[in-house]
Amino acid sequence: MFDFLSLNVFHQDLNEAYTTGRLSCEDGSALRYIDYAIIEQQTPMTAASTFWLDSLRDCKIDHHLSLPFDRHRVSDEHRTGRGISASFSFSEHLSRTFIAYASMSKITLENMALASYYAFLFKLTNGEKDLCIGMNTRGRYKPELMPIIGMFVNVIPLRCKLDPCWSFARLVKEVHQMATDSSHYSYFPLQRILAQHPLVSKPAFLDTSFQFDSNTTQNMSNEIILDDVRLSLVPYSTKIGTDEIIIGMMAIEMAGAVYCPLSPQNPDQRLMMLLEQTGTRLVLVHSGTQNRFTGDIVTIDIDAIVNDQHTPNVYDLDRLSFVMVRPEEIAAIVFTSGSTGIPKAVSF
Repeated sequence: MFDFLSLNVFHQDLNEAYTTGRLSCEDGSALRYIDYAIIEQQTPMTAASTFWLDSLRDCKIDHHLSLPFDRHRVSDEHRTGRGISASFSFSEHLSRTFIAYASMSKITLENMALASYYAFLFKLTNGEKDLCIGMNTRGRYKPELMPIIGMFVNVIPLRCKLDPCWSFARLVKEVHQMATDSSHYSYFPLQRILAQHPLVSKPAFLDTSFQFDSNTTQNMSNEIILDDVRLSLVPYSTKIGTDEIIIGMMAIEMAGAVYCPLSPQNPDQRLMMLLEQTGTRLVLVHSGTQNRFTGDIVTIDIDAIVNDQHTPNVYDLDRLSFVMVRPEEIAAIVFTSGSTGIPKAVSF
């Protein structure tokens, strides 16, 4: 049994074993899941333990939220396990407003959706001010854990203590800080979190969970879809030179975005710092950089687009962009080398 991220690793290992007759990890030098499990058990994780103890202090984690229901819950032994799913779609205008507000607030789409979810629960529970819910995390908090096949998924409690006098902007700020801090210690196993509350037999926060899915898909028409917002990809050249860079910069600007070049020579930590500083949501990558960005960053593989010459294009390439670009808006952001300290952003 392994998690979803292990599927790509499994396919790569299977393909390597089938084509070469051996695996590159057979020498025993690679980290294995059993090694990770042993290290996790032996590591005290004092900082994480203290954080979760403080976060859930005085929290009634066995208290169920007073959510409306259409029938009384029967005992567990008589429950069928069957359920229903209700879904709805946002309009294109609301989707664009949602993305723009998240960008303006310099938070991820996930945290923006989480703040909206807390506001929804606050209304649904008739003003419940102490809301604790569960959220699944990937659990791969170190780069060396990425190529390992195993079950790393963990569940963490997310507690938000709302003030009815807060504005939505204040709620977004508080939720963003809470989610950021919780994510930093998301590697702490749920079993250890529950062990800090031995009198609780059944944690109620597991009944109400939050799972963010931006519905980011890529179809055969080279199209990225964020709900109703569509980004269409059109290959023009296989050789990236000065002309192609200028064309790319103009295309990004005409799409209503801001051009920001990143150097693949920079370490991953610096790249993620630059992305966070600029509030980047979309990164163009190639075969050498496609695995360097994780989290909430959406990536588009240029090599895959350029080399795919058989996909029919259903879009009018002569159509002008409907995005209005004003002279006072930022066209590009570049960073200094950072040789004398932290890289500084220059916009123009």
